[in-house]
Amino acid sequence: CSGVGATLDVDAIPRPAGVPLLRWLGSFPSYGFVLSVRPAEADAVLARFASRGIAAAAVGTVDDSLALTLARGDQREALWDLRREAFIGQAVTAERPTAPETMSSAPEESARV
Repeated sequence: CSGVGATLDVDAIPRPAGVPLLRWLGSFPSYGFVLSVRPAEADAVLARFASRGIAAAAVGTVDDSLALTLARGDQREALWDLRREAFIGQAVTAERPTAPETMSSAPEESARV
């Protein structure tokens, strides 16, 4: 709906020590959340989670790709192409939607996920 994409670094996802990534990702399907937060606010948001004993980490970046890409080291894999299939509504096939006034599309203002 926002007209942006993101790259998510799966190795940055918090998990218990010694637990293999694929086992952890399959342990609690649909249990985790992905939030998009402006870089200037990320530390404060992470601190709020930490104050409640909830694991949270900056695991990616928002970009203008119109795709959700998973990254692991030098490997990249497109997970979702919003030009072909939208999460909500219609796929972006023509003009990109205008971002809300509170959002900036400039790279230095892009949010971390």
